[in-house]
Amino acid sequence: MKNIISNIGGLLLCLQLLLVLHPSSAYAQEEKSYVRAILIYKFIPFVSWGKNNFPNDGSEKHSICTIGYSDVSELLEMLAEKREKKNFVLFRDIKLEDINNCNVLYVGNLSHMANKNKKEKDILKEIVSKSKIHHILTVSNLDGFIKNGGMIAFVERDDMVKFKISMLAVEKAGLSLEAILLELAVKIYR
Repeated sequence: MKNIISNIGGLLLCLQLLLVLHPSSAYAQEEKSYVRAILIYKFIPFVSWGKNNFPNDGSEKHSICTIGYSDVSELLEMLAEKREKKNFVLFRDIKLEDINNCNVLYVGNLSHMANKNKKEKDILKEIVSKSKIHHILTVSNLDGFIKNGGMIAFVERDDMVKFKISMLAVEKAGLSLEAILLELAVKIYR
C-alpha cells in the first residue's frame, strides 16, 4: 500500500512541477489537459464498481468514454495508443443513449449538443442521471459539475490540476472509491 501511495504521490508531484514551469502559456494549458487525461486512467484502479455492476478483477476491459468537446478526449486516445492500454477501450464523442456501455465518462463542453429546447445544464443533468443508473464514474472540469451531480471534478489551484470528489454522487451510483483517492482530493462533498 505504501508503494501505491508513493507512486501516486510521486506522479502527481512530477506532473504538477511540469505545470509550474510554464504557468501562463498555451503550452501549460495543454499540459494541464494531459494531466487530466493521465489522472482519468490513474483513477480506475481505485474505483470499485461492485460485484454486481462490474467485475473489477481484470477479466474485462474498462470502457472510458467521452461526451462533449474536450482536448482531454484527444489526449486519452493518444495515451491509449502510446501506452497500448490493453485493459482499456476508449469511445470518443459518444451519444447520450450510448453511455450505458461506459465505466468512466469524461464530460467535455456540451454547447454543441444544446439547442433552443435543451440547455447545456439540462443535458448535463441528463448525463449525470443516466450515469448513476448505469454505475458510471463521471469526471469533468466543467464549472458546477459537482453541483449538478458529477462525481469527480478537476479544478485548478495555484496553477496545478487538482480534483474534488462528491461521495454522495459516487455512492448514489453504487460505486466506491479507495481511501488513497480521497486523500488526494482537495475537497470531498458528502
